[in-house]
Amino acid sequence: MKCKNCGSVMTFDPKAKGMLCSNCGSTLDIKSEDYSGKYEIDTPLDTNMKSSYITCAECGHGKEVDGAQVCDFCSSVLINNYVGKVDAVVPFALDKKDATSAYNSWISNRFWAPKAVRSSKYNGSRFRGYYLPCMAYDMNTTTRYSGTMYESRDSHVHYGAMNFAHISGGRVSVHIGPSGMHHGMHHGMHHHVGGPVGGPHNDMRIVPFSGTRTDNFVDLLYTNSDITNGYDINELSPFKMADAKKYNALYLSGYTAPSMIIDQNVSRDRTRDYAYDLIKQRACAGKNVASYNQTVKVNSFKKARYMLPVYVGSWKYGKKQYKVFINGSTGKVMGDYPKSAFKVTLAVLIFLLFFGTIFAVFFLQFFNVGL
Repeated sequence: MKCKNCGSVMTFDPKAKGMLCSNCGSTLDIKSEDYSGKYEIDTPLDTNMKSSYITCAECGHGKEVDGAQVCDFCSSVLINNYVGKVDAVVPFALDKKDATSAYNSWISNRFWAPKAVRSSKYNGSRFRGYYLPCMAYDMNTTTRYSGTMYESRDSHVHYGAMNFAHISGGRVSVHIGPSGMHHGMHHGMHHHVGGPVGGPHNDMRIVPFSGTRTDNFVDLLYTNSDITNGYDINELSPFKMADAKKYNALYLSGYTAPSMIIDQNVSRDRTRDYAYDLIKQRACAGKNVASYNQTVKVNSFKKARYMLPVYVGSWKYGKKQYKVFINGSTGKVMGDYPKSAFKVTLAVLIFLLFFGTIFAVFFLQFFNVGL
């Protein structure tokens, strides 16, 4: 879109919440209604968001376009319109300056990062804004679960996954926490999980547990974009879904939307399995589980197609490339960063010294060895 006052290109600006001319500062509101609601899970939807060859209306030059890109010749914005393929857009609320501040705050608080990395400050040119195509799912479930768990006969102290029982009657009981987990899945509307998780040990007994729970999942996200390959987009949640607008291509102006095709069967199944794992985690929270089974009834399952705002940046440290993602509506950050070899080595030595001392004390008291 060209500015009516000076003819320059207008792009979407998070602060103006509309179109902004970077040349003269003119603004233009985007007329788009708020979006809410989702489709039933079996509703057929078009999720083929591939790049298209777009011809520039200003100069006639054409190119393959993902989302919105600038014409190579006249700098006009070329938009690949995804009408009928996207239901809603969550507009960017943060500009690159905000994204940079969020990243700098995040990296400065990474204890394990080298000092040079934590103290580095980067500018906004390191980040690129994407509207990431995602499926968003709502799911309501009722789950009957049962299992067995280890319960101490005596009081004991927890150190992470290792339970150190107190010395009783000249005997030391040490238990290493859950060592394995086996579960199975199938793709119906019921789900069964089971299998041994730990192992018996002295001073412990196995007791049963069971219950029924209802879970309501809202906006579980799925994307198969190469941009987030190896990362879980749900770790960037929550996005400001309440700010979602019915799809309007103008929101894409100045940003990129990667081309992709979302397989709805795959996204449905993986989201459902993800929800089942969350149910299991909640049902087992605070328990030293020996075995577990659950049967899940899906009461409702709905979906919608969104474009979500994400800033993506990458940088190199040493010989390795690192990637970081910033939620463009909240500033939440996830990503990789280098670990300080010195800090990791020091932590390992302290760990070995600490637990070595504990075991030495146990050993001496076990054999009634005097110092």
